[in-house]
Amino acid sequence: MFGRPSSAVLMCANRAAECKMLAALADSPDTERYYLGLAKGWLVHGKDHAFTETVDSILSRHRNEPEMESP
Repeated sequence: MFGRPSSAVLMCANRAAECKMLAALADSPDTERYYLGLAKGWLVHGKDHAFTETVDSILSRHRNEPEMESP
């Protein structure tokens, strides 16, 4: 992924932000930890998705390059 994040990566970031907001509103430490854990999971998922998109982009460009001849 080069440039703008994909909609899937943005969705993960938005979910993480939502979980952080819910953690701030939590009425108990356990609930706060729960939502912070969910936020961390969404951020990791977003980073994984971005990495996969980057690899897919590189492989796609490589597949479209002409074969090099051996010397």
